[in-house]
Amino acid sequence: MAKQAAKAAKKSARSGPRVPMLQKKPVDTGRKAEPKGPIYTRLLGYLKYVRSELRKVIWPKRDEMIQSTIIVIITLFVLSLYIMGLDAVFAGLINLITGVNRG
Repeated sequence: MAKQAAKAAKKSARSGPRVPMLQKKPVDTGRKAEPKGPIYTRLLGYLKYVRSELRKVIWPKRDEMIQSTIIVIITLFVLSLYIMGLDAVFAGLINLITGVNRG
């Protein structure tokens, strides 16, 4: 018995400390397993799920929508003027450098 214990101790000393292998845990994607069955059943289930999710959405009021739309239009207008100005500046610089006039 002592001989076997000495042999085991000698073997573990050679191989170093034993470290348990890490096992991968399954990743939870938050999705349920897809049900088996005909496609129309799965499609109907999907449409019910979409409908239930759309009921949870807090839709903006009319005033908020109008205000956000006005802000977007003004921002687009200002940015388009800025880009138009940069285009004119760079076109002028290229004309000065190359001496080519491109209408």
